[in-house]
Amino acid sequence: MTNRNSVPAQAGSFTKEVKAYIPYVRAFLRAMYVGDQERADIAAQRAITTASKYEIPEGKTVEHWVINIALSDRQTRREVLSIPQEDESDRSLRAMLSRVPFEQRATLILREGKRLSYDEIALSLGCAVGTVKSRLNRVRAAMIAEENLHGELLPLAELPVS
Repeated sequence: MTNRNSVPAQAGSFTKEVKAYIPYVRAFLRAMYVGDQERADIAAQRAITTASKYEIPEGKTVEHWVINIALSDRQTRREVLSIPQEDESDRSLRAMLSRVPFEQRATLILREGKRLSYDEIALSLGCAVGTVKSRLNRVRAAMIAEENLHGELLPLAELPVS
């Protein structure tokens, strides 16, 4: 699963550059997997291994490209989507994330957890900036609805930032 415009990388510094993003990708995928650290770590390793075999497509940074590879991986997507939704009465951020659609979850984590700009999120997800804004609007509306229903704020500060 590589970008059609990618070409094989030369061994050496590029592989080291990609490997430097292992903690970043691991933290992101742990949030996507809603706490299943073992599966998240395996998915991060798959993404890093794939990324280290190819050069970065023009216009992308290592950070954005590796996240894009991780989210494009069919096995990762299938595993994340198979995570059982938490009970509606569970008010934790983890439970709320388990009920959020895959694309909205990724967008929210990149914006609120990783503090990426709309443009950076669009690069990471391979979509338009307008799509990023729309996804964030939908997920925030769902969170506000839950807050209004239960009268308490969801702790966005719990999203991973490292």
